[in-house]
Amino acid sequence: MWEQGPNWEKKPSFLFFTGGSALRELSGYLARSNPHSIHIVTTFDSGGSTAEIRRCFAIPAMGDLRNRLLALADPAKLSPHILDFFQMRLPADADPGQLFVRLRAMVSLDHPFWSDTDPAEASFLCKQLQAILQRLPGHFDLRGASLGNLLLTSVYLENGREFEPTLDCLSRFLHVRGVVLPVVDESLHLGCELADGSFVLGQHHFKSLPSRVRRIFLTVHERLSPSHAARDVCRPPAARGTCAWIGRTDAICYPMGSFYSSVLVNLLVRGIGQAIAARNCPKIFIPNLGWDPELGDTSLLTQIDILLSTLRLDAPSARNSELLHYVLCDPHGDYQGRLEPDAQERLREMGISLLFVPLTKNGVLHDPALTIDALERCLCEYGEWHAGL
Repeated sequence: MWEQGPNWEKKPSFLFFTGGSALRELSGYLARSNPHSIHIVTTFDSGGSTAEIRRCFAIPAMGDLRNRLLALADPAKLSPHILDFFQMRLPADADPGQLFVRLRAMVSLDHPFWSDTDPAEASFLCKQLQAILQRLPGHFDLRGASLGNLLLTSVYLENGREFEPTLDCLSRFLHVRGVVLPVVDESLHLGCELADGSFVLGQHHFKSLPSRVRRIFLTVHERLSPSHAARDVCRPPAARGTCAWIGRTDAICYPMGSFYSSVLVNLLVRGIGQAIAARNCPKIFIPNLGWDPELGDTSLLTQIDILLSTLRLDAPSARNSELLHYVLCDPHGDYQGRLEPDAQERLREMGISLLFVPLTKNGVLHDPALTIDALERCLCEYGEWHAGL
């Protein structure tokens, strides 16, 4: 494990560029073992009940932030059902009017749901439920709505549409062990141009792309005319404070997860690439095991080329050694034939180390403890290498 002499009082801070669900187990492991992880999270989801909330309030997507807060929460310090509440969804096949009635009933502290809940916790949640109900128009479709997303929306609106106080409030309430940040403050949507020349708009469509991705982009438009796609692309600045956290982390990780919609989209944001290049610490890529529908049969070397070229949108003069040091692969992992036989040698020529290390116990799913051990190994090796310069 990572050590730095007898006076080392804290474990290292690992920073992840991520969506909401791929790192759930890893985040839970970190919440139990290392409270210093930093998670820069996408806010571009555009499907289902999230789309209804975003259209109603013109706000960023809250779902991935909610997922990461819950994964890092300390359940031992919360009343029973609190985490259940944040994950609860209203029935998708219910009468919309009845769902309003159901939520209004939950606003009362006498509701059975709060019977085993700490009064202060229940009071906070009831207050936020009441606040969001007062804001919702009568035509709002509550079918399938996430109560956690509604709560985050309520706190966000109550705090003047500022993420910093919103996430600070909910991190304290949920006893979150780690730091959760949005990558941008703005309400934006994810799109891509495909190899066949067509365009796809909306993150929820990335699960079934008909052709290989040529490029991804962000736009303020929820519905964008393909003929205007190039004109309406935007590169927003990073959310306030995000680059500062990059500047003081011990290691940066481009982790497993949907390659484009969970990882690379974070790197499109202005200021991110420059902050990464400027930080003197190991930068580590963990490719997906199994099959990522966003990548299809894209090879490992091509993924790395895409990763570097995306970072160079913001840091055009950065060297490979400033953007990526290690690529971690399990020697028995199922990489669907995307790992070229000569990948290690070709990466070495680029100044990047491909390390074959245990990451999984079954060849399919990353094991959290093994993955953190591998990240700590990179941190140790990077420190020793720099000490010898």
